[in-house]
Amino acid sequence: MVVKQERKAMTLEEAIEGRCSIRKFTDDPVPEEDLMKMLWAAGRAPSAGNQQMWHFLIIKSKEVRERMRQAVLDKVEEMLTWEAAKGWEERITGIRGYGTFFANAPIAVAVLTKPYDNPLDSHILPAHGLSFKELYDLRGDPGRQSLGAAISNFLLMAHAMGYGTCWMTGPLVAKPAMEKILDVQPPWSLAAITPLGVPAESPAPRKRKDISEIFTVIE
Repeated sequence: MVVKQERKAMTLEEAIEGRCSIRKFTDDPVPEEDLMKMLWAAGRAPSAGNQQMWHFLIIKSKEVRERMRQAVLDKVEEMLTWEAAKGWEERITGIRGYGTFFANAPIAVAVLTKPYDNPLDSHILPAHGLSFKELYDLRGDPGRQSLGAAISNFLLMAHAMGYGTCWMTGPLVAKPAMEKILDVQPPWSLAAITPLGVPAESPAPRKRKDISEIFTVIE
């Protein structure tokens, strides 16, 4: 069994290098002070217009996590009846595993977001005739970019403190049902889920592209 290591100073480079997705957890609790440190890190992320369009639901209730899991399983069964699902049954049934393990951690963190409030995106460009896709292609969805920065900070701080996480969007196939379970009200919407706990596994590092493949210098 993998146990949480005694906390020691970790450089940012070490945290980035060592973080990986964890899918198995011990039953050890996450102390409140540790959780607050992770949320502090998330809140320090950059955001478009400094609007900080994020909110974190800390789900400690096992009963609520189980209801969320069941919502995903129910959605999978529904999807298997769709005409469009023919030939993709194996892919869809896989969601039963990779889309529900958040319920096995001591905590599931549901990350909410709300639209970026900017007249360029909400009025000027749409009124000029840009479709949603054209607007997205042009602007790159500043709100979602901001949210990604907050989630990344949260995951890195969790790893630096000896905890495991996994950035999950698979469960969002059941997004409407889970938003109802969590009482998520507009303008907020569910954007991602991460389990949080002491790792019970040590996955091998996954291969990354060589640095030479991910940049181009324009002089």
